[in-house]
Amino acid sequence: MAMCQTYTSKNPPSIKREYNLQIPSGIFLKAIVQSEISTKTNNINDPVRAIIDNNFYFMDAICIPENSIITGRITEFQLPKKGRNGLFRLHFDSLTFPNGKQIPFDGELWADGSNMIGGQPSALTETREVPFCASGMNYLLLKPTGEYSVGKDVTLSAGSEILIKTNTPIKVNFTDYQ
Repeated sequence: MAMCQTYTSKNPPSIKREYNLQIPSGIFLKAIVQSEISTKTNNINDPVRAIIDNNFYFMDAICIPENSIITGRITEFQLPKKGRNGLFRLHFDSLTFPNGKQIPFDGELWADGSNMIGGQPSALTETREVPFCASGMNYLLLKPTGEYSVGKDVTLSAGSEILIKTNTPIKVNFTDYQ
């Protein structure tokens, strides 16, 4: 006689399945920076750390869970100078899951269509009036002129949300509970 098992809850016990997955390069992961990064206080090769703030899904399975930690370092760093604001670039090389499992990772900070923070031209030191006529009305415009000033420091505050672009595929072996 076959025995049937009854369950007290609506869902039967979960079935554990193992998956091997390769997430393609070029995806963007949202993360939260854990400490301030600034041209005032940091240097090249200083460590950086960010936490994934949302689960990353493939189909119905979570393949990068929230609270995973991405670590890396500052790979380029320039102080502000005459004519240019300071800048830095970040590279990430390790992904650690909440269970402690660590895998290699190759990604970089991605902001405003670039992989760096800062680097914009600084302001000009003087302005001059330039006559301008439109629709029969005369105006005076202030046009920046003169030399460039010394640029400003740039800062990425702790708690800032960033995008990290993957440079190579991510190989994930994960378990899905359904």
